[in-house]
Amino acid sequence: MLKWIIALASVALLVGARPAMANEIVNTFRGTVIASDNIGDVTTNDILNYFTGGNLIGAPFTLTFTLDPTIVDPGNPSFVDGGTFYGFPSNPISAALTINGIRFDVADSSDAFYGDGGFGANEKILQAFIFSNQLQAPGVTVDLTTTGDTSTDLTTQLPTMLLSNDDFVNNFAGFYSSNGTDNEFLTLDVQAVNSPVPEPGTMSLLGTGLACIVGRKFRAKRNLRSSVK
Repeated sequence: MLKWIIALASVALLVGARPAMANEIVNTFRGTVIASDNIGDVTTNDILNYFTGGNLIGAPFTLTFTLDPTIVDPGNPSFVDGGTFYGFPSNPISAALTINGIRFDVADSSDAFYGDGGFGANEKILQAFIFSNQLQAPGVTVDLTTTGDTSTDLTTQLPTMLLSNDDFVNNFAGFYSSNGTDNEFLTLDVQAVNSPVPEPGTMSLLGTGLACIVGRKFRAKRNLRSSVK
């Protein structure tokens, strides 16, 4: 029975995120919402109620950027843009941000490019946004500088990296929006890139399964003692 519970939990870990299609390049960024940024003013509250509202400081997030490589110019694989804002019928990058279990999708317009910092590191900028009422919002952005040897080809997935291992610096990401009157900007502190992290629900499933096994074993021992008396 224990083997089956562990096997089911392992499967749950694998199916927690949608697998990438053969023609997609997916990069996943994970971390927490923080109170400061490297741009300017931030709103620590979800004032426009995208993610249940309230103060989100410390809340974990998952942010994915999915690239369609067929839209990338093979002669310039370090730069891409498209979608409504740029006047193109197709959008090369879609994004999804999940906070508090609520997912917000952005698939209208996007741009991305690599920049060489000149010190052996590559800076990757990714942005996806909705262009509506002459506003480039809501949207999400990532500014990540890798310290390792990573490709500047956008059609190459980033390797598994951890901030704790100093695999990248300038680990800035953000969510921004506006309704014309109120502005929202959430700073996202990236701590892991393409690193699988068990979802809380999956860990609960595993914990519940193990608790059931322990409970059964305890009851079995208690019943055995009772029958011996």
